[in-house]
Amino acid sequence: VFDVQVDDTENFIANGLVSHNTWWHENDWAGRIQEVMASGEGDTFEIVRYPAINEEGDEYILHKLPGSPIIQYPPGSDSIPNDAQLVRPLGTAIHPARYTTEMMKKIKANLVAAGQKRIWQSLYQQDPTPDDGLYFTKDMFQYYTTKPPRNEVNIFQAWDFAITEGSENDYTVGTTIAQDHRDNLYILDVRRFKTGDGDAIIDTILDYYAEFDADLLGFEDGQIWKSLQSFFERRCEDRHLYPPYEILKPLTDKLVRAQPLRGRMQGKKVFFDKHAPWYDALRQELTRFPAGKHDDQCFI
Repeated sequence: VFDVQVDDTENFIANGLVSHNTWWHENDWAGRIQEVMASGEGDTFEIVRYPAINEEGDEYILHKLPGSPIIQYPPGSDSIPNDAQLVRPLGTAIHPARYTTEMMKKIKANLVAAGQKRIWQSLYQQDPTPDDGLYFTKDMFQYYTTKPPRNEVNIFQAWDFAITEGSENDYTVGTTIAQDHRDNLYILDVRRFKTGDGDAIIDTILDYYAEFDADLLGFEDGQIWKSLQSFFERRCEDRHLYPPYEILKPLTDKLVRAQPLRGRMQGKKVFFDKHAPWYDALRQELTRFPAGKHDDQCFI
Protein backbone atom coordinates (compact mmCIF):
# COMPACT_ATOMS: atom_id res chain seq x y z
CA VAL A 1 0.00 0.00 0.00
CA PHE A 2 1.32 3.42 -0.99
CA ASP A 3 -0.07 6.61 0.53
CA VAL A 4 1.10 9.54 -1.56
CA GLN A 5 -0.17 13.11 -1.85
CA VAL A 6 1.05 15.36 -4.66
CA ASP A 7 -0.20 18.52 -6.36
CA ASP A 8 -2.33 18.57 -9.52
CA THR A 9 -3.05 14.85 -9.83
CA GLU A 10 -5.13 12.18 -8.20
CA ASN A 11 -3.77 9.19 -10.13
CA PHE A 12 -1.44 6.93 -8.19
CA ILE A 13 0.27 3.89 -9.71
CA ALA A 14 2.32 1.64 -7.44
CA ASN A 15 4.63 -0.57 -9.48
CA GLY A 16 2.02 -0.76 -12.22
CA LEU A 17 -0.53 -2.41 -9.95
CA VAL A 18 -3.05 0.05 -8.53
CA SER A 19 -4.46 3.45 -9.37
CA HIS A 20 -6.50 5.00 -6.59
CA ASN A 21 -8.17 8.21 -7.59
CA THR A 22 -11.37 10.24 -7.59
CA TRP A 23 -13.39 10.02 -10.81
CA TRP A 24 -14.04 13.69 -11.52
CA HIS A 25 -14.84 13.79 -15.21
CA GLU A 26 -16.00 11.53 -18.03
CA ASN A 27 -12.80 12.40 -19.93
CA ASP A 28 -10.24 12.18 -17.10
CA TRP A 29 -7.92 9.17 -16.65
CA ALA A 30 -10.52 7.11 -14.80
CA GLY A 31 -13.23 7.95 -17.34
CA ARG A 32 -11.04 7.21 -20.37
CA ILE A 33 -9.82 3.86 -19.04
CA GLN A 34 -13.43 2.76 -18.44
CA GLU A 35 -14.40 3.86 -21.95
CA VAL A 36 -11.58 1.79 -23.47
CA MET A 37 -12.53 -1.21 -21.34
CA ALA A 38 -16.17 -0.95 -22.45
CA SER A 39 -15.07 -0.91 -26.11
CA GLY A 40 -13.29 -4.25 -25.68
CA GLU A 41 -9.89 -2.76 -26.48
CA GLY A 42 -6.88 -2.35 -24.23
CA ASP A 43 -6.32 -3.85 -20.79
CA THR A 44 -9.04 -4.86 -18.37
CA PHE A 45 -8.93 -3.66 -14.77
CA GLU A 46 -11.05 -4.38 -11.75
CA ILE A 47 -12.84 -1.17 -10.73
CA VAL A 48 -13.96 -0.80 -7.14
CA ARG A 49 -16.40 1.99 -6.27
CA TYR A 50 -17.39 2.96 -2.74
CA PRO A 51 -20.33 5.40 -2.91
CA ALA A 52 -20.86 7.33 0.31
CA ILE A 53 -24.59 6.53 0.18
CA ASN A 54 -25.77 3.46 -1.64
CA GLU A 55 -28.45 4.83 -3.98
CA GLU A 56 -28.80 1.92 -6.42
CA GLY A 57 -29.89 -1.13 -4.41
CA ASP A 58 -29.34 -3.36 -1.38
CA GLU A 59 -25.83 -4.84 -1.25
CA TYR A 60 -25.31 -8.54 -0.62
CA ILE A 61 -22.12 -10.57 -0.30
CA LEU A 62 -22.24 -13.87 -2.17
CA HIS A 63 -20.12 -16.39 -0.29
CA LYS A 64 -20.37 -19.20 -2.86
CA LEU A 65 -18.63 -17.25 -5.62
CA PRO A 66 -14.81 -16.81 -5.81
CA GLY A 67 -13.68 -13.70 -4.00
CA SER A 68 -17.07 -13.34 -2.28
CA PRO A 69 -18.23 -10.45 -4.50
CA ILE A 70 -20.73 -7.83 -3.38
CA ILE A 71 -23.78 -7.63 -5.67
CA GLN A 72 -26.56 -5.03 -5.64
CA TYR A 73 -30.20 -6.06 -5.89
CA PRO A 74 -33.26 -3.81 -5.95
CA PRO A 75 -35.29 -3.97 -2.73
CA GLY A 76 -37.77 -6.85 -2.85
CA SER A 77 -35.92 -8.63 -5.66
CA ASP A 78 -36.84 -12.33 -6.03
CA SER A 79 -33.46 -13.26 -7.56
CA ILE A 80 -31.36 -12.96 -4.39
CA PRO A 81 -29.53 -16.27 -3.66
CA ASN A 82 -30.43 -18.02 -0.40
CA ASP A 83 -26.86 -17.85 0.90
CA ALA A 84 -26.49 -14.13 0.20
CA GLN A 85 -25.83 -11.95 3.23
CA LEU A 86 -27.21 -8.41 3.34
CA VAL A 87 -24.31 -6.11 4.18
CA ARG A 88 -25.70 -2.70 3.26
CA PRO A 89 -29.34 -1.66 2.76
CA LEU A 90 -30.31 0.83 0.10
CA GLY A 91 -29.76 4.47 1.04
CA THR A 92 -27.29 3.97 3.89
CA ALA A 93 -23.82 5.33 4.59
CA ILE A 94 -20.75 3.30 3.77
CA HIS A 95 -19.17 3.71 7.24
CA PRO A 96 -21.93 4.71 9.68
CA ALA A 97 -19.61 4.32 12.68
CA ARG A 98 -17.67 7.31 11.37
CA TYR A 99 -20.29 9.19 9.34
CA THR A 100 -23.90 8.27 9.91
CA THR A 101 -26.41 8.20 7.07
CA GLU A 102 -28.00 11.35 8.48
CA MET A 103 -24.62 13.13 8.44
CA MET A 104 -23.95 12.10 4.84
CA LYS A 105 -27.39 13.26 3.76
CA LYS A 106 -26.71 16.66 5.36
CA ILE A 107 -23.40 16.91 3.48
CA LYS A 108 -25.23 16.09 0.24
CA ALA A 109 -28.00 18.62 0.95
CA ASN A 110 -25.45 21.37 1.71
CA LEU A 111 -23.46 20.71 -1.46
CA VAL A 112 -26.57 20.57 -3.65
CA ALA A 113 -27.93 23.78 -2.09
CA ALA A 114 -24.59 25.49 -2.79
CA GLY A 115 -24.72 24.47 -6.44
CA GLN A 116 -21.98 21.88 -5.94
CA LYS A 117 -23.84 18.69 -6.75
CA ARG A 118 -20.95 17.67 -8.97
CA ILE A 119 -18.65 17.49 -5.93
CA TRP A 120 -21.10 15.18 -4.20
CA GLN A 121 -21.47 12.95 -7.24
CA SER A 122 -17.73 12.77 -7.97
CA LEU A 123 -16.00 12.92 -4.61
CA TYR A 124 -18.59 11.04 -2.56
CA GLN A 125 -20.44 8.84 -5.06
CA GLN A 126 -17.76 8.20 -7.72
CA ASP A 127 -20.35 8.92 -10.40
CA PRO A 128 -19.60 12.27 -12.08
CA THR A 129 -22.32 11.87 -14.73
CA PRO A 130 -25.57 10.69 -13.11
CA ASP A 131 -28.59 9.96 -15.30
CA ASP A 132 -30.65 12.81 -13.82
CA GLY A 133 -28.01 15.42 -14.64
CA LEU A 134 -25.79 17.81 -12.73
CA TYR A 135 -26.06 21.32 -14.17
CA PHE A 136 -28.98 20.56 -16.47
CA THR A 137 -31.36 18.20 -14.66
CA LYS A 138 -34.03 16.00 -16.20
CA ASP A 139 -36.89 18.05 -14.74
CA MET A 140 -35.75 21.07 -16.81
CA PHE A 141 -36.57 19.41 -20.13
CA GLN A 142 -39.85 20.47 -21.74
CA TYR A 143 -41.19 19.09 -25.02
CA TYR A 144 -43.25 20.08 -28.04
CA THR A 145 -45.03 17.86 -30.52
CA THR A 146 -45.78 20.42 -33.27
CA LYS A 147 -43.42 23.10 -34.51
CA PRO A 148 -44.75 26.65 -34.17
CA PRO A 149 -45.91 28.26 -37.44
CA ARG A 150 -43.06 29.96 -39.32
CA ASN A 151 -44.91 33.28 -39.51
CA GLU A 152 -45.25 33.42 -35.71
CA VAL A 153 -41.60 32.99 -34.76
CA ASN A 154 -38.13 34.34 -35.35
CA ILE A 155 -35.58 31.71 -36.31
CA PHE A 156 -31.96 31.90 -35.22
CA GLN A 157 -29.03 29.65 -36.00
CA ALA A 158 -25.93 29.46 -33.80
CA TRP A 159 -22.61 27.85 -34.76
CA ASP A 160 -19.79 26.50 -32.61
CA PHE A 161 -16.78 25.56 -34.76
CA ALA A 162 -14.14 22.84 -34.65
CA ILE A 163 -11.96 21.93 -37.62
CA THR A 164 -10.91 18.40 -36.79
CA GLU A 165 -11.73 14.80 -37.59
CA GLY A 166 -10.18 12.97 -34.62
CA SER A 167 -12.43 10.73 -32.52
CA GLU A 168 -11.31 12.50 -29.34
CA ASN A 169 -11.93 16.01 -30.66
CA ASP A 170 -14.92 18.32 -30.54
CA TYR A 171 -17.68 18.68 -33.09
CA THR A 172 -18.78 21.56 -35.25
CA VAL A 173 -22.36 22.20 -34.14
CA GLY A 174 -25.12 24.26 -35.70
CA THR A 175 -28.41 24.74 -33.85
CA THR A 176 -31.69 26.10 -35.18
CA ILE A 177 -33.94 27.80 -32.62
CA ALA A 178 -37.38 29.37 -32.98
CA GLN A 179 -38.47 32.16 -30.62
CA ASP A 180 -42.14 33.00 -30.22
CA HIS A 181 -43.79 36.18 -28.92
CA ARG A 182 -43.82 34.80 -25.37
CA ASP A 183 -40.03 34.35 -25.49
CA ASN A 184 -40.33 30.57 -25.57
CA LEU A 185 -37.53 28.80 -27.42
CA TYR A 186 -38.08 25.72 -29.58
CA ILE A 187 -35.04 23.68 -30.60
CA LEU A 188 -35.94 22.82 -34.19
CA ASP A 189 -32.80 21.06 -35.32
CA VAL A 190 -29.15 20.33 -34.48
CA ARG A 191 -26.40 19.61 -37.00
CA ARG A 192 -23.31 18.02 -35.44
CA PHE A 193 -20.33 16.77 -37.42
CA LYS A 194 -16.55 16.56 -37.59
CA THR A 195 -14.55 17.70 -40.58
CA GLY A 196 -11.18 19.20 -41.38
CA ASP A 197 -12.60 20.86 -44.52
CA GLY A 198 -13.41 24.54 -44.05
CA ASP A 199 -15.24 24.71 -47.39
CA ALA A 200 -17.57 21.92 -46.25
CA ILE A 201 -18.39 23.87 -43.08
CA ILE A 202 -19.21 27.01 -45.08
CA ASP A 203 -21.48 25.19 -47.54
CA THR A 204 -23.23 23.45 -44.65
CA ILE A 205 -23.86 26.83 -42.99
CA LEU A 206 -25.42 28.25 -46.17
CA ASP A 207 -27.47 25.13 -46.88
CA TYR A 208 -28.72 25.16 -43.29
CA TYR A 209 -29.63 28.85 -43.52
CA ALA A 210 -31.62 28.29 -46.72
CA GLU A 211 -33.36 25.19 -45.37
CA PHE A 212 -34.88 27.03 -42.41
CA ASP A 213 -35.01 30.55 -43.85
CA ALA A 214 -33.26 31.80 -40.70
CA ASP A 215 -33.61 35.42 -39.63
CA LEU A 216 -30.15 35.69 -38.07
CA LEU A 217 -26.99 33.59 -37.77
CA GLY A 218 -24.55 33.68 -34.87
CA PHE A 219 -20.93 32.57 -35.19
CA GLU A 220 -18.68 31.87 -32.24
CA ASP A 221 -15.72 34.21 -32.41
CA GLY A 222 -12.26 32.72 -32.39
CA GLN A 223 -9.39 31.64 -34.60
CA ILE A 224 -11.51 29.20 -36.60
CA TRP A 225 -14.09 31.84 -37.52
CA LYS A 226 -11.34 34.33 -38.38
CA SER A 227 -9.86 31.79 -40.78
CA LEU A 228 -13.29 31.07 -42.31
CA GLN A 229 -14.78 34.56 -42.56
CA SER A 230 -13.27 35.67 -45.87
CA PHE A 231 -14.15 32.32 -47.50
CA PHE A 232 -17.66 32.56 -46.08
CA GLU A 233 -18.23 36.02 -47.57
CA ARG A 234 -16.80 34.93 -50.91
CA ARG A 235 -19.05 31.85 -50.96
CA CYS A 236 -22.08 34.03 -50.19
CA GLU A 237 -21.28 36.01 -53.33
CA ASP A 238 -20.90 32.84 -55.40
CA ARG A 239 -24.26 31.45 -54.22
CA HIS A 240 -26.11 34.79 -54.06
CA LEU A 241 -27.04 34.13 -50.43
CA TYR A 242 -26.54 36.94 -47.94
CA PRO A 243 -27.60 35.80 -44.47
CA PRO A 244 -27.46 38.42 -41.72
CA TYR A 245 -25.08 37.35 -38.96
CA GLU A 246 -23.51 38.41 -35.70
CA ILE A 247 -20.24 37.44 -34.06
CA LEU A 248 -20.72 35.88 -30.63
CA LYS A 249 -17.95 36.67 -28.16
CA PRO A 250 -17.44 33.60 -25.96
CA LEU A 251 -16.80 33.93 -22.24
CA THR A 252 -13.87 31.93 -20.90
CA ASP A 253 -15.78 30.14 -18.15
CA LYS A 254 -17.95 27.37 -19.64
CA LEU A 255 -20.28 27.36 -16.65
CA VAL A 256 -20.90 31.09 -17.12
CA ARG A 257 -21.56 30.57 -20.83
CA ALA A 258 -24.14 27.91 -20.05
CA GLN A 259 -26.03 29.98 -17.47
CA PRO A 260 -28.46 31.72 -19.89
CA LEU A 261 -29.63 28.39 -21.28
CA ARG A 262 -29.89 26.90 -17.80
CA GLY A 263 -31.93 29.87 -16.58
CA ARG A 264 -34.37 29.57 -19.48
CA MET A 265 -34.71 25.82 -18.95
CA GLN A 266 -35.36 26.33 -15.24
CA GLY A 267 -38.10 28.78 -16.21
CA LYS A 268 -39.68 26.16 -18.51
CA LYS A 269 -39.01 28.34 -21.55
CA VAL A 270 -37.06 25.87 -23.72
CA PHE A 271 -38.79 23.07 -25.62
CA PHE A 272 -37.26 20.02 -27.33
CA ASP A 273 -38.51 17.45 -29.81
CA LYS A 274 -37.84 14.18 -27.95
CA HIS A 275 -38.44 12.14 -31.11
CA ALA A 276 -35.88 14.00 -33.24
CA PRO A 277 -32.75 12.04 -34.27
CA TRP A 278 -30.49 14.65 -32.66
CA TYR A 279 -32.29 14.74 -29.29
CA ASP A 280 -30.63 11.84 -27.47
CA ALA A 281 -27.09 13.13 -28.12
CA LEU A 282 -28.11 16.65 -27.08
CA ARG A 283 -29.82 15.52 -23.89
CA GLN A 284 -26.88 13.30 -22.96
CA GLU A 285 -24.43 16.14 -23.42
CA LEU A 286 -26.53 18.57 -21.39
CA THR A 287 -27.11 16.18 -18.49
CA ARG A 288 -23.41 15.29 -18.36
CA PHE A 289 -22.23 18.91 -18.40
CA PRO A 290 -19.75 19.98 -17.00
CA ALA A 291 -18.34 16.47 -16.43
CA GLY A 292 -18.94 15.14 -19.94
CA LYS A 293 -16.44 14.50 -22.69
CA HIS A 294 -18.03 17.02 -25.08
CA ASP A 295 -19.82 20.31 -24.42
CA ASP A 296 -20.31 21.72 -27.93
CA GLN A 297 -24.10 21.79 -27.62
CA CYS A 298 -24.35 23.29 -24.13
CA PHE A 299 -24.44 26.94 -25.20
CA ILE A 300 -27.28 26.93 -27.73
